[in-house]
Amino acid sequence: MKKKIVVLFLTSVLFISSFMSSVSAEKMTKTTFIEIGTTPIGISNITSNSNTSSKHDMSRNELVSIIRELFPNQFDFIHDEEFELETLNDEEGYRISFYKRFSENKSIYGDFQFDESMQLISYYYDAEDLRMNQDALFPPKVERDQAKEIAREFLNTIQLTNVEFKNDSFQFGNTSPLTEPIEYRFSIIAKEKGIPIHDQQGSITVLSDGDITRYYNRNSSSSETFEDISNISSLETIKEQVEKDINLELVYLIDWDYRNDEIQAYLAYGLNPNFDKVYAEDGSYLLNGDLTNDLKPNLKYKFISDSPPQNTNFSKEDAEKLAIELLSPVDEGVELVIQSVNEEGRSGLSTYEVNYMYYFGNSGTGSSVSFDKETGDVLSFYKTDYRNQISSSEQNSMITLNEASAKAIEYIKKYAPAKTHELVYYENGSNLNQTYLRFGEGTEYVFHFPQYKNGIRIEGNGADVSVSKTDGTLLRLNVNDYQPSQWPNPEDALSLEKVIPEFKKNMRLDLIYDVSPDYKTGGEKNYIPYYNISFAPDEYSFYDAIQGEWVLRSYVSDQLSPNVEIEHPWAKKEINHLIMKKIISFDENEIIDPYKSLSVGEGLNILIKSINDSYDISDAEVISQTFSNINAEHDDFHIVERAAFQEIINAQVNSFAVDEILTREKLAYWYVRALGLQKLAQQINLYVIDFADTEQISEEYLGHVAIANALGLLTKNQNDQFRPQASVSLAEVSVSVIRLANMMDEFE
Repeated sequence: MKKKIVVLFLTSVLFISSFMSSVSAEKMTKTTFIEIGTTPIGISNITSNSNTSSKHDMSRNELVSIIRELFPNQFDFIHDEEFELETLNDEEGYRISFYKRFSENKSIYGDFQFDESMQLISYYYDAEDLRMNQDALFPPKVERDQAKEIAREFLNTIQLTNVEFKNDSFQFGNTSPLTEPIEYRFSIIAKEKGIPIHDQQGSITVLSDGDITRYYNRNSSSSETFEDISNISSLETIKEQVEKDINLELVYLIDWDYRNDEIQAYLAYGLNPNFDKVYAEDGSYLLNGDLTNDLKPNLKYKFISDSPPQNTNFSKEDAEKLAIELLSPVDEGVELVIQSVNEEGRSGLSTYEVNYMYYFGNSGTGSSVSFDKETGDVLSFYKTDYRNQISSSEQNSMITLNEASAKAIEYIKKYAPAKTHELVYYENGSNLNQTYLRFGEGTEYVFHFPQYKNGIRIEGNGADVSVSKTDGTLLRLNVNDYQPSQWPNPEDALSLEKVIPEFKKNMRLDLIYDVSPDYKTGGEKNYIPYYNISFAPDEYSFYDAIQGEWVLRSYVSDQLSPNVEIEHPWAKKEINHLIMKKIISFDENEIIDPYKSLSVGEGLNILIKSINDSYDISDAEVISQTFSNINAEHDDFHIVERAAFQEIINAQVNSFAVDEILTREKLAYWYVRALGLQKLAQQINLYVIDFADTEQISEEYLGHVAIANALGLLTKNQNDQFRPQASVSLAEVSVSVIRLANMMDEFE
C-alpha cells in the first residue's frame, strides 16, 4: 500500500514542530521564578534574596559553577542569571533554583540545595513538559545495573564515597504509564568504619537514558562523634541473649489498604515490649527511647473509662462550634476563620472535615479538623503553629510529666469519648513517647494510648495526644479507629510455643551506628553501636497467627513486581516490561500465555493502563455510566469510563462488549483515536488503501487501519495482508502499545 499524502504531511508536521520546539527552547529566555517548598499556606520559611549585591552575585556564581561541574552540558540552555539564590532561615546552607517557561504548557525547573560547606544535599530536575527525556522510554538505553554505576560515579563526583547502596527487600514495580520515563531508584546509607549510620540515609534516581533527576542525602554534621567498637559483644552472644529474653503477644493487626480503603484484621504475633535495637557493648535494649535490661511485657493496664457515653446527634454546626473551641487563638491580632465544613469519608468512617485559616498581618496558615460524624469524636486535630511567626509572650513555666499525662487523658475523655472504654494507659507509664522527647523540638509531651478488644491489643488503632510542656495546651489529637467487617477468633490462633521457634529462626542482627539516647535536638550527636534486630523475613511482613506463616501487608504485595519472566521469540522484553509495571495483571496461579487471544476488555485494560496514571483511572469522577452493561460494580468500569472520557472508544452506543475477541482493526481504531487523529481517519478519500484483504476491513475502520499501518503501529504482513478480523495476542498488544506510547510522547 502506498503511504498516504495526509500521513506524510502529518509526519512532516511532526518533524517541523519538533524542530521548532527545540529552537524555541534555545531562543526563549524569559524566566518566571517560583518558590519550591513545602511550607504552610501563606507562610514561607525561605527568604528570597533577589537583590544584586556583590556578595549575592558571588555566592550565586559560585553555586552555578558547581552545578555546571556536577552536571556538564545538562543545563547549558539555562543562563547564569536565570538561577535564583535563596537563603534558608531555618538551617545553614543555600537553595538555588530555576524555572523557565517556554509556552503555556511547556516549562522546566530545577532545584539544588547545598549545606554551609557547599556540599550538595538535594537535587530535583523536571523536564517532562518539554519531553527532554524521550530517550528514557522503553526500550531502556541504560539497565538497572548500569544506572547503579552512574549513581555511584555521581556520588564519587561530589566526594560522597563512604556510602553503600542498600539492598531493598523488594523491587517495587514502577507503575507509571509507558508515556513516562523509566526510573531506577536507589537507597544509599552513609558508613563510618564500614558500619552503616542509621539516620544518614538518602536516595538517588537515574532515568534509563542515564540522566540523574533526583538526589537527596542529609550529610553528617561537624558536631558528631562515634563510639569505639573494639569492646562490643559478639553477634552470637547478643543473639543468644535475645532468644532467651524475647516475649511475644497475640495482637489484632489492622491491614488498611489506603488505595481502595479496604480494612482487614488479622491475628498476629508481635514482640511485647517491642524493640529493634540492642546496645552492642553491654546488651541493653533500646526501649521507647531508653536503654534498659528489663524486658518485662506490658501486662498491667487500665481503661480510660468503664463504658462508652451514649451516642448523641452531631451536626455540621456542632462540628464547627467544637472546632472553634479547639482552635481558638491565644494571641491578639490573630483571626480564626472557618472556611468550610464538608462531609467526607475517612478510613471507612463518615466524617465532618472543618477547614480553617489563621490570619495575622498579611500572612496566614491553616489546615483542617476531622470529626466522626456519628459520635462527634475528634479523629484528627493539629493546632497549626502560627505563634513562631508573630511576637508572642515568653512562657518559662513547665508542667510535670504526671500533669501532662493527666491532661492527655482528660482531653481524650472530652474530645474523643466514644472509644475511651477501649483505650488503655499502662501502669508503668510506657504510654509516653520517649523518642519524641529526644528528637522533637522538646516543647511537648506525646502519648500513645493503645486500643484493646477482647483483651487483645489492636496494632494500628489507638489515640495519640500531644500536650504542650509549657501550659498543658492540647496541640494534637489523632484517633485511629479502623473497623474491619470481621474480627478473627482468638481461639483459632496457634499456640505461643509453636510460634516462638519461627521468630528465632528468622532473627537477623546487623551492626549499625545510631544516635545515643542521651541526644537532644540541636546538641552534639554521639553515635553508639547497636545490633539492629529483625524477626520477619521481609521488612513489610507480619506473622499470621492462624495461618502460621509470614504475610505481606496488602498495600505492599499489590505493588511488588511479579517474580515471573515470560519467554517469547520476539516480544519477551516488551511483555516482561508490562508485567513489571503491572500493566499486565494476572491471578496468583494463572499461567501467562503470550499467544493467547485477548478479549476486548483485556486489551482495553492494557491500553488504558499504558497511557494513564493509575489515579487518573481509579479516581476519575464519573457522573453517570456510559454503557448500560458496564455499571460501577463491573470489574472494568473505571477502565471503560476512562476510555470513553478520552474518546478512545465509541461512547455513542448503548452497550460495550468487553467479552468479545479483540480484532486487529478494532485495536487500530483505538490507537488512532488515542493519538487524537479521529478526524483525520474519517477523511477516507485522502487514502489509497490497497491491502490484499482491504475488503475485509469494516468501513468505519478503514481510515484508522490506514493510519495505524503507515505509522508502524499495526502493519501489514509480507503478503500485503492487514488481517483486520484476526484476533490479537498478548504479545502483539505488548509490542504495539509500547510503539503507541512512544508515539504519543512525540505527538505531545
